[in-house]
Amino acid sequence: MLNIEYWKDWQVVLLILIILLPLYTINLGTNSLWDLDEGVYSEISREMVLRDDYINTYFNFEPRFDKPPLILWVTAFFYSIFGVSELTTRIGPVIFGFLNIVILYYFAKLLFNRRTAIITGLILGTSFQYLIQSRILYMDVPLTFFITTSLFLFYLGISKDRKYYILMGLTMALGTLTKGPIAIGLPGLIVLFYIGPISLIKEFKYLKTWLSVLLYFLIVLPWHVIIYINHGNNFLTEYFGYHMLTRFSTAIETHGGPWYYYIFVLFLGLFPWSAFIPWIIPMIKNNWKGNRDKYRLLIIWIFVILVFFSIASTKLPGYILSAYPAFALLIAAWWDRLIKTGKGIRKLLVSNTILILIGVIMIFGLNYIRPMVERDLREYLKVLDILFYFPNIFIAGGIISYSVYFWKEKKYRSLVTYITVAYIILVLIIALVMPLAEEFKPVKTLAGALPTNITNEVKVLSSLEMEPASLVFYSKTKIYYIKDIDKLKDYLRANEFVYAFLDDEDYNKIKDDFKNLEIIKTYRDILVIKNFKGVK
Repeated sequence: MLNIEYWKDWQVVLLILIILLPLYTINLGTNSLWDLDEGVYSEISREMVLRDDYINTYFNFEPRFDKPPLILWVTAFFYSIFGVSELTTRIGPVIFGFLNIVILYYFAKLLFNRRTAIITGLILGTSFQYLIQSRILYMDVPLTFFITTSLFLFYLGISKDRKYYILMGLTMALGTLTKGPIAIGLPGLIVLFYIGPISLIKEFKYLKTWLSVLLYFLIVLPWHVIIYINHGNNFLTEYFGYHMLTRFSTAIETHGGPWYYYIFVLFLGLFPWSAFIPWIIPMIKNNWKGNRDKYRLLIIWIFVILVFFSIASTKLPGYILSAYPAFALLIAAWWDRLIKTGKGIRKLLVSNTILILIGVIMIFGLNYIRPMVERDLREYLKVLDILFYFPNIFIAGGIISYSVYFWKEKKYRSLVTYITVAYIILVLIIALVMPLAEEFKPVKTLAGALPTNITNEVKVLSSLEMEPASLVFYSKTKIYYIKDIDKLKDYLRANEFVYAFLDDEDYNKIKDDFKNLEIIKTYRDILVIKNFKGVK
């Protein structure tokens, strides 16, 4: 193992990022955009540059208030410098993914020691969901960065100097401009449970606390006020009403789930390090003395995020990503203790067995549902075949990781083995498995059938069920989404120059009513047609 005892921290951090860099850049710009969210955010950023308007957010050339604009600004910046592409769409998320690893390194060193900090960065950086979402234009990784940084600055403020509170106000403000008030709500709840309501109130006797609050509002308010002035109650209704309150109280866009939804997400999302979650509690119990405040902070951090989003009606895997840094810290602390004392090698072997069992269960489950898919959903057979890669990877990773036992006299080699196995597994997923999903992402291919000189006189419609947002991005024109088949017919009758995206079922319903429908592109069961001559 490299002797880094005399290395400076920035050199260690740089080494970690260099090790992780291939994972975060292989095929980064190769795969097409994912619907729905990445398609929306990339198009909003593209229209910012097109309109030369970086305040008002537009999607499909109409006002849209899904999220605040910070990450959209970052994406628009890369568009304006390097051009619009899948690669420039995803540079921002990768940067935030790396920044979070950097902050977490220093946070872990503050809480524990340098070795734990190194392990923490490598664990988070090689966690399946964290890696995947750092390669997609979603808001969860940037939000995770701002929450991690806010808690780091809080801990510095409460334990060293309250001047760090001012910077905490800055990071919570930027987090709010990333994904809304959740960026102050979650850290606020964690701090509240950590120091208690009375101590929290006492913190407001310090000037620096009030300066933090002032800085927060000075950064957050201008954009919100300007958008309200420009768009009035429509902004409030969509931004606060639908995308915040309704999401919490109602399962929107079919994104619901039971209260235990995130247990399954957690074990897949933190793969392969989720196999060590069972050992966290006994480790905390055995090391509580002398580490009470550190463990309390991390436990509360995890508890608040998991409980908050489990209560929320709308559930998506990325919502709990901001708890992953705390898990990475605790798992790294377990590994540090293993290296230091040698206690836990048998648990290490049990964790390998857990990975294998998860893989075996997944294989049995996929084989169990295969007859149902073959009978009722044959078009998803290839999706099912892709899913079979994952249990095989679990099993292979678990078997290979048994090699850690050969290094039981030198525990750091066990860690190196585990990180190497995780690295190889993730490379295989990114380089081999992820590209297979392109077959089920037809939008880019279909949009390529459109002429490059589409004007306002030529209309483009979509009757596709999911309203693919990336269709706007790839066609670079306004899309009219029509779900009712009769309205689709009426539109084709009323407009002479029309391109339409529709599945073959909808096409069969309308083809007899029109004499000059021409199929110009097909992809699986989706067609692109054009209508130039009107009705029969």
